[in-house]
Order: sequence, then C-alpha cells, then structure tokens
Amino acid sequence: MSTDTAERAGPVNSLTDEKGRWYIHPVTGERFISVTTALRATAKEAIIFWAAGLAAQSALDELPRLISATLTKSCERTFNRCQHDWQVRCVKCPCERCPPCVAKWLRDRHIAENSRRQKEGTQVHDIIEHWVISGGEVCSHDEDIALYVKQFLAFVEDYGLTPDSWQMSEATVINHEYGYAGTLDQIITFRAEANAKAADLCSRFGKSEAVLLSDNKTREKPEAAIYPDYALQLAAYRNCTHVLLPDGQEHPLPTVDGAFVLQLRPDGYELRLVVADDRTFGAFLSVLALAKWQWEFATASVSPLAFPTLKPAPAPLTKTKPAKRAAPREPKPSAATISETAALQSATLRSMLGKPDPHPDSPFGDDIPF
Repeated sequence: MSTDTAERAGPVNSLTDEKGRWYIHPVTGERFISVTTALRATAKEAIIFWAAGLAAQSALDELPRLISATLTKSCERTFNRCQHDWQVRCVKCPCERCPPCVAKWLRDRHIAENSRRQKEGTQVHDIIEHWVISGGEVCSHDEDIALYVKQFLAFVEDYGLTPDSWQMSEATVINHEYGYAGTLDQIITFRAEANAKAADLCSRFGKSEAVLLSDNKTREKPEAAIYPDYALQLAAYRNCTHVLLPDGQEHPLPTVDGAFVLQLRPDGYELRLVVADDRTFGAFLSVLALAKWQWEFATASVSPLAFPTLKPAPAPLTKTKPAKRAAPREPKPSAATISETAALQSATLRSMLGKPDPHPDSPFGDDIPF
C-alpha cells in the first residue's frame, strides 16, 4: 500500500486509504479489512436518496449562486488538487463560482455532511469511553453534541448501569480466519437486580445477568431508524476471536449473550436488540467475499488484458480445409481457491437454510438467540 495515498487516522493500529480503513497488526504486520469498510460493498438505497435529497435542497437554498454560475465562464480548474493548506488559495485553485465548480459542490454535499456527522459521532464515542474509564466523569464537549450525551446518561440511569458494568470500551477486535477487524464500541453486563428495565432485558435471555455487545449510533432526526446492516456489523464483531491491544498482545474475546444497537437522538434514545446469529454472520461473510472481489479482481475481470486477442494463424501455402479453432478457455482456478470458495458458500447456505453444520467447530455451529 502506498504511503503517498494513505494516512494514519482513526483507531490505534489502523490505516486509512482511498479504499477505506484497514487494521495493521503491530507485531506480525498482518492487514485486516475493517468491518465498516467491507460493508460499503452493500448497496444502501437510503443513502442514495439521502445524498440526492441533500443536493436538491442545497440547490434550492443556494439558488442565487446557481443562477450566477450560469453566467460565469468555466475556470477549467475544477478538479485541480493543490497541495497547500485548505485555508490558503492560489491561482491554481478551483474558482468555486463557474458551472463545473458549482456542480461539483452540489455533487459533494453528502461528503461534507457525512464528514460532519462522523466527527460528531466520534466525539460522542470519545465522551462515552472517557466516562467509562474515569469512573463516571463527563468531560467537556461541544454544545452540538450535548443532547446526545444527555441521552446516553439517561440510558445509563434507566438500566441501572455504572462504569463497572462495562467489560470493555472501544476495543479493536480481529478474526484471523477471515482476515477482518473492527472497533467494538462496548460490552456491557446488565443485572436484573438493578431495576425493572434491566430485569426485563435480562429476561429476554433467561438470565439474571446478560452480557451484551453493542454499537452506538447517533441520529439527528427525531424518529428512530435501525438499519439491517447494523446486524451484519454486530455479527461480525461477535464472531471475532481476539481483542488486539495497541502493543500487539491478543486476548480472547469474551463470550456474549447477544447484541444491541444504542441509537442516541436529540429527543431520546433507542435500545434495539438485533439478531447477530450464525445466519447473519453467514450473510456478512458473503458481503466480505464481495468486498474482497471488488478490490482485488473487479477491474481485472472486465479488462481486455484478462483475455488477450488471439492472433490468426498464417495462411497455408496449399489449399487445405481450415481446422476449427478452439474457443479460448477461462483461467482455471487453483484447487485452494475452489475449496475455499466452496467452504464459504456452503457454510453460508447452511446457515440460511437452517441445516445442521457438519463442522461443529466452525463459527457457524453455535445457536445464538440474538
């Protein structure tokens, strides 16, 4: 991976480049695909409509700017990428006033908005982690995220939680077998004796104490919205085998009873149990296989270089009946690739059809209620 196009960002031992985020093992140097990066391979129709709606609303809000752009000559610098600080302008910078520049601004509105939302989400995650580590102290934070923090504290009070209820927070977890990793938000122990809400949650698992894995989400709109890919994400985390410490040490990931999404909104919060069983994990592995194919083979699969044009044979000196030319054959996959693909797909189909797994030691063998 080129260091020119990648930069250190995000969790410890992670690397972000043009394709997404990767985790690098500080001892072995192994590279693991991020769970959230792999999930980009799935088509999210809601995001497409959100991005289109945001561009349309921005066009209405900035109508004078659009009219002015139609009267402006193209600067022909719209896609220049200057290397100086973004706050500095030079003669090679895009003018941001001509039709191509304004069109690009509208097209990229969802990128800027998504970046702002990610920044808010990161700040909320940092505050929760500090609250856990410090024993209940709420650190100073921007007014923009104050309502999210208020809803987190309401969640803690409603379920009788304390910082000691957290087994871990913001932990890097990895799966060596399938080559992926991610940052797990938290594993929390709920105790039925705490209060009625905690008792009701524990009763869903038939236990007096329920150990649950969860992911925190922030949402600006008032109504709750829990998307199916959240279940894929949590199933991937649940099936990781080890926690990776910053110094490279690995420890087994604790066993959990289930998983939930904690969605924080300005007007309230939503605790939603999600199904993170072997069937959901099988679906995630299919997405992971698709993501790997997209990065490693998609471009080559339609390249003319993959099947070079055969040169015609020289014409014979004497007239003979031309021999039939055999059709070009596709490259034959290796035995390892065939067996690996077959094992992955069979495990996925077994999980989706509810058939027993002939390999009980595989990650598809356990019966998980949530």
